[in-house]
Amino acid sequence: MKNNRLFPAAVLVFLSLLPSITGSNQSNEIISQSQPWEWTFLGPYGGNINKIIIDADDPQELYILVSSLGNIFYSRNQGNRWNKIAGFYRECSDMVVDPNDPEKFYVVSHSHVFKSIDKGKTWETIDLGTECTLNNIEVDPLDSRRIYVTGSYGSEKYMAVYQSKNSGESWSCTIINDSVRGGGTYAIAISPSVPNVILISGTYSSESGLQHRLYKTINSGSTWREVSNPINALALSIAFAPQDPLRIYTISSWGIYISSDGGDSWEKAKSLASGYRLMIDPVNPNIIYAGGNGCINKSIDRGETWLRYTNGLRGSCNTLAMQNSTVYLGSDYGLFRSMDEGQNWASSHHGIGNMNISLLAVSPSSPNIIYARAEYAGFYKTQDSGKTWSELDPPPNCNNISEFVVNPQNSQELFSLSGG
Repeated sequence: MKNNRLFPAAVLVFLSLLPSITGSNQSNEIISQSQPWEWTFLGPYGGNINKIIIDADDPQELYILVSSLGNIFYSRNQGNRWNKIAGFYRECSDMVVDPNDPEKFYVVSHSHVFKSIDKGKTWETIDLGTECTLNNIEVDPLDSRRIYVTGSYGSEKYMAVYQSKNSGESWSCTIINDSVRGGGTYAIAISPSVPNVILISGTYSSESGLQHRLYKTINSGSTWREVSNPINALALSIAFAPQDPLRIYTISSWGIYISSDGGDSWEKAKSLASGYRLMIDPVNPNIIYAGGNGCINKSIDRGETWLRYTNGLRGSCNTLAMQNSTVYLGSDYGLFRSMDEGQNWASSHHGIGNMNISLLAVSPSSPNIIYARAEYAGFYKTQDSGKTWSELDPPPNCNNISEFVVNPQNSQELFSLSGG
């Protein structure tokens, strides 16, 4: 039996019903719908973090996008505590801030772009049409009126790039290659030093299977040409070296590749298997971070050699950000922070209540003990009705668990059902 029930806002308890849950014999009592529903958040904290933004005016202030419900959280103390400031109640894939105007935010969701000019307090909805599927967004650092969004167009799923030349007031769509379909464009990087140069990754379907390509424009997206792709794997992240316009990095499931000629040829970085996100240190461009699954890889020599750190990290890396020696990593478990340039990590998501809880079990004999399973983010246990939570080691085949129950005679024992 397969169970697909989700509780998107982590664990909530309906306080009006709590006495009956914890032992009342009046199991058939009807609660009047006129009674107020009073809920309280119990945890655990975390969520699928898609983007981290550090305020340009005050590096103590952070913003994050949690993808599942499109919630934006804000911290005024480097991530020690978080508060929700906006929610779009839909899947959101990316968020960006105007590099020349820190008040201006953009968020992408399917066929919509949301725009704020007051750091997320209020939002304008921009509908690009039902033919659009949007993925990632970037603002040109040399001309922030220009905004680019990767995605696909139409039911045939043509590879497409959407562009605004006036800060989102109007939009145009460019099909990358109208002779292929069944895919889209994904990662995007805009050169920070050479005007009009952009690199994107794209996929399309063919008789031999899904094809992965890289495309480059030197005229702000008016035309695109295919450049050499080092291997048939989707580039998940692309980065231009800030002081060397011809040096470009890409990362995929096959590893990191480096180009020294603007993307015409590539060489695989040594000693690194794979990863998901790239970040170049904004102060020292010789330092590169590559986020993977439960790890961060770091190079101090422009990708020639790499060190791997895992202490305190969980989940697959979705996004990276840094300020001085403090590095932030967002994963499908939540937000993690390193105060020593990536060597050691600790969770930093207190107040981010956005985990998808798919399974829940309360001990019949000790109702203060609750077990919860978060989608893609592990198993958790509380012994004080949700005041504090501890993460448990996952059981074998944990991705296939469809149900679990607590032993009525032993609240420390949990039975699970695994199957298709």
